[in-house]
Amino acid sequence: MRKIKNTIIFIVTVAILTMFCSCCKHSEIKLGSGNEGGIYYKFADTLSDIDENITNIRTAGSQANMRLLKDGFINMGIVQSDVLSEAVNGTGDFNGNKINNVRAVAALYMESFQIIVPADSDIQTPADLKGKKVSVGEEDSGVAKNAEYILNSVSLDYNMIDVCN
Repeated sequence: MRKIKNTIIFIVTVAILTMFCSCCKHSEIKLGSGNEGGIYYKFADTLSDIDENITNIRTAGSQANMRLLKDGFINMGIVQSDVLSEAVNGTGDFNGNKINNVRAVAALYMESFQIIVPADSDIQTPADLKGKKVSVGEEDSGVAKNAEYILNSVSLDYNMIDVCN
């Protein structure tokens, strides 16, 4: 049932974005996505296959897409809602750099995250990550922002872990 619901949401989103793009005054729509291994990139690639006016622009992810949109390097971007909220409110990583004149076109899906460790690891909770090597995602990505939120929730920050990508 969930797969059917996600498929319907995907089809509706593609239809909305295609209609939006066909009405746009630009002949080319530069869509900021994410890194090639991520779902944002794959989603944008699918849209560019459906509509020849859409060009998938590989970026670092959500935070980068907000900055690139503000600076006019892209026309649209895929952005996590928490990053969008910080950008339009001028908080968090966008403190003092509020981004105006943007609007949400479609909500694609709810994102989840996992913290995984080897079964024999001594890590049992996020607080146990202190001093450990942790992959937090690409700089300026929504994944990195989520990692920051998780670390902060247990009174840790990037300085207290060994950050790797």
